[in-house]
Amino acid sequence: VEQSLKEIWSKHTETKKFRNKETSKVFHFCNVVRHSMSHFVKNLYSYLMVAIESAWDEFLQKLKNAKHFDQIINLHRDLVDRILDITMVTQKNVNTSMNNVFNAISSFNALQINYHQEVDDYSQKLIMYENNKKMMDRGLSVMS
Repeated sequence: VEQSLKEIWSKHTETKKFRNKETSKVFHFCNVVRHSMSHFVKNLYSYLMVAIESAWDEFLQKLKNAKHFDQIINLHRDLVDRILDITMVTQKNVNTSMNNVFNAISSFNALQINYHQEVDDYSQKLIMYENNKKMMDRGLSVMS
């Protein structure tokens, strides 16, 4: 998800030279939305990594004191349960909400890809038009 948002940012910078007053407003709004989405994803990722690392460190400390294989199995089971709890995977309403957020990000990316394709097509046509106009202007100036 984060990578797809970075790719959209890259596309935003590539099409900068072909913007006009109307498209600049759209690009600005989309960039603000993309930035908010990216900020959310990065913060979620950071939270999960810190929380999982903390659970892992605690697991390793308890593992040093384990004397029997059954204790190791129980510690591992506790670790898995804690990670599932930390990541909110087992909480249905949170899990559903996260899926909705990631689906919205995915839909936004798809719309952005289509929009950028339209801008790219338009810019190619504009370049062709300007090149043809220059050629015609040169031809007209040579004839007069």
